[in-house]
Order: sequence, then structure tokens, then C-alpha cells
Amino acid sequence: METRTGYKESQNLMGPNIAASANKCLESFQECLQRASAVHARELSRVEDQIARFSTWATAMGVFAPERASMDHRLRYASDVRDVVDGLLESLSYRVRACSAALDSVGNSTQYESLIAQSEGLKQSFAHIGAEISHLNKISNTIRKASTDTHVQKAADFPIQDDDGNDVEPLLRLVFEHNVSDCFPKVSSNIRRRLVDSMILRRKLILYRRHRHGTSAIRPGKTVPKTFVALPSVQPSLLANASLEPDNNKTPVRTPAFAYEASQIQSATTLNPQNFAKASSSLSVVSESRTIALSNHEALKFPPAPGLAAKRKYEQLRSRREADHKQSIEASGMSVDYKAKDKISDKYGLETIGEIYCPYCFYALPAEVVFDERKWM
Repeated sequence: METRTGYKESQNLMGPNIAASANKCLESFQECLQRASAVHARELSRVEDQIARFSTWATAMGVFAPERASMDHRLRYASDVRDVVDGLLESLSYRVRACSAALDSVGNSTQYESLIAQSEGLKQSFAHIGAEISHLNKISNTIRKASTDTHVQKAADFPIQDDDGNDVEPLLRLVFEHNVSDCFPKVSSNIRRRLVDSMILRRKLILYRRHRHGTSAIRPGKTVPKTFVALPSVQPSLLANASLEPDNNKTPVRTPAFAYEASQIQSATTLNPQNFAKASSSLSVVSESRTIALSNHEALKFPPAPGLAAKRKYEQLRSRREADHKQSIEASGMSVDYKAKDKISDKYGLETIGEIYCPYCFYALPAEVVFDERKWM
């Protein structure tokens, strides 16, 4: 069983910043875009496709998401997975830089034989970039489950004890079974048992987190802003010959075949028409609802907001502030603006209280979130 001391020690270990590594990849992509725009529109489109694939992965995994939703925050205790992701991002940045060098070679080449050889290397560079992004997509499920599976397994073995150290899980299970039977008298025994197991596991998850965190609140790190990638256009000098009217007196120049070959790399914009037709012709079964709407059953019951003592202090500060505000207004001979009075009182009280430790998620939440019922739910 993990102790709070071991938890605090692991909390202090700082690994590589995934958002910073992803920004390096975007910077490499930006340079690669500039090089590709000087070669041909097709090469520029290929680089844009890979940027779209990488941006889709980064958005889906929350690489640049704020605070608790960020990938760095979710993997703060899974150092092995974080190291793998950082290694893949470094490899991707290297592949993109190698592609930029290959684009330079193609753009500066003048001989036909050398151009064909360098174009083969350029194809391999695009294939390597696509493979690295595919590796990131394949590891996505592992990233999502890295901390969840281990956490649930450890919480399932955590004992539920009272103040005297007695095991109260059998009694709590019996109480939950009666509650489920009262709410759903016609439910089968299998469903009732699964509901009770879920309720027990949820209680163990809270107790296990409380045991690990103790009294220390979680404060997410600073959000790393995403690097902006500007999409350049193809240089006009390369397309000038294509826009001019054809001259019958001149011999037509044959463009090398490699410039128009079908792309073999994975693209974010590639669509198989046969698969699309097959998917659109079949009926969807995901949308079939077999559950009971909340409006037809009962409202969800949320746990009470924490910080009862802080809330009482907040009410005292608000009353005191309102009285001072009213006296100052009456002394000046002006009328009392109740809307402005409420805004001043709320802002003063919330700033004075600051943050409140949540016993459910163990985060330091702002007082304005805890005291607002809608935000709390």
C-alpha cells in the first residue's frame, strides 16, 4: 500500500514537459512548410496533411489543454508513459527536420538523375513522419488508461474502515443493496449486484485518494501555449510558367513522373469512397436509447459543497462589507445601488477567502466555484 510520504516524493519528481516537446515539433513543421512551399504545391499539401494529423492527435489528447485537462497533468504520476511520449515527439521532430533537409536538396537540384534520387529520399521522409504520428495515435489508448487502470486496481483492494479500524464494507454493501432495491424493486439480482459493486468502488476511490493525498491540495502547473503555425502559399515564381499561355513554337517540357505519383503516406484528408458508402448505407445502432431519462425518474443528487466554515466567514465578510458600503453612501448623500453593492461585496469576500480544498477531487478550487451552486454541480 502506498503511503503519503511516497506519494509526496513522487509528486516532486518532474519529468519532461510534453507540451514543450510538441511545440518543438510544431516549430519544425513550420520550417518544413516554408521549405515545401519553395518546391511544389504537392509537397506543401503533404506537409499540411501531416500537420493536420499531428494537430488532431494533440487536440484529442489535450496536449495544450488548460490545467487539469492537460496531458502533462494527467500523466504526472505515469513517468514511464510520459517518457515514451516525449521520445516519440523528439523522434517526430527529428523526422520533420530531416524532411526539411530533403526538401532543400530537391529545390536546389538541377540534374534530372539527382532529382529522382532525392525525390525517393523525400518520399521516405514523409513516410517516416506518418509512421511517427501513427505511433502517437496507437499509444493514445495506453496514455488514457495509464493512470486509471492502476488507480482502480489499488482502490479496489483498499479497506473501508470506521474510526475504530473495523471493516464496515459488508455493512455498507448491505445498506446499498437495500437502497437499490427500494429505488428499483423490479431490477434483476445481477444488475443489483453490479450497481452495489460500482457504489462500493466509488466509495473506495474517494477513500483511497484521500489516503494518498492527505491534506495537500492538487494545483495544476502552468499551461504551455501552443505554437502558432502559419500556412504559407506556394511561391509565385514556381507557378508562373503554368499560368502563362502555351507557346506552340516551344518544345513542351516534360515534368518528372515522381512529382505526380500517388501519395503512399497516411493522410488526414484521405477518404475511401467504398468504406464511406458502406458506413452510410448501414443503420446506426448507437443512437438507440435504452436508458431512462432523468426527467422521468429523479434528479441527480450531488454531494454538498465543502467549506462550511469558509462559507460562514464569507457571509460575515459580506454583511460587514454591505454595512460599510451603506454607511459610506448615506454619508455622501447618494442613493444606494444594490446591484453595485452586491458586486463589491461578492468580489471582496471571494478574494479574501481564496481557495478551498475539495475533499472529493482533492483540488484547490476557487471560492467562487464552491459557493456557486450551478458551478459546483
